[in-house]
Amino acid sequence: MRFTRPAASIALFFGVGLVALSVPAFAEPIIWAGPSISFEKPNFADWTLAINQDRLTDNVWLTRTNVLPLFNIRCSDDAFDTGVTPCDTEWAFGPTQSGNPGPITARNHANLSFASFVNALNAAVGDNALRFGPGVLHLISDDIYLDIQFTSWTQRNNGGGFRYIRSTPEQEPVPEPASATLFVLGALAAAGSAARQRK
Repeated sequence: MRFTRPAASIALFFGVGLVALSVPAFAEPIIWAGPSISFEKPNFADWTLAINQDRLTDNVWLTRTNVLPLFNIRCSDDAFDTGVTPCDTEWAFGPTQSGNPGPITARNHANLSFASFVNALNAAVGDNALRFGPGVLHLISDDIYLDIQFTSWTQRNNGGGFRYIRSTPEQEPVPEPASATLFVLGALAAAGSAARQRK
């Protein structure tokens, strides 16, 4: 089948558009810069109850037993491993950063060094959770960065209570059309214009 010149151009536009739609987009990390909220797990509260878990996403539900540091109950029980707890998270606090990383904020995440919760607090959670000030939490699977600051931490075997203030997602903007979608819509408009000119 032979195409006329306008038809061939339209076919080319559609072919390129379909290829563009099939190429996966590499999403940028998500920064939670919405209003801050406070979360608290009181001393001796049942950490298996949803009210005592900060369910940030489907992958990360932070809580604490009566004695140990934070853990992600979504992907483990109350297992504690300094190098990985809470699983699927990494943390950055100012005093354990090397050099001059700039502000300890989620928006500055690319310049920060991240580690497990305990290691980011220099292996002294009880002493440093409050003293180290603002931090940044990275939810690894979700690729979300958020600001976090502890305002209370119960030490040793006294109930496992903690409280922090953290940022939340910003209100979702109305999504802009993807460039591939705009390309296809442009091709359709060109095809319509060419068809009208032939009449």
